[in-house]
Amino acid sequence: MPKGPKGQKSSLSWPPSLDQWRARPKRKRLNANEKRASKAAAVQHFAQQYARKAQKGVEPNDRQYEREIEESIKSMKPEELDRLLRDGED
Repeated sequence: MPKGPKGQKSSLSWPPSLDQWRARPKRKRLNANEKRASKAAAVQHFAQQYARKAQKGVEPNDRQYEREIEESIKSMKPEELDRLLRDGED
């Protein structure tokens, strides 16, 4: 067991006390709205990167974007893609 200065036990002990156990932060899982918003943001960012025009005098294929998102977009239904791209527009 780790000891603190002058042979005293440290406050971090195992197993933790019940109060320490309850005080630890809870794991945060995304709910359905947060998952949809995150996915919509990723798709919108991808579309912005993908549609960027080539720079004059620079390599035209220098655009960087995520290939995983490209593959998921290709397999999406058109209605779902449209909904994600228009997220927040009313």
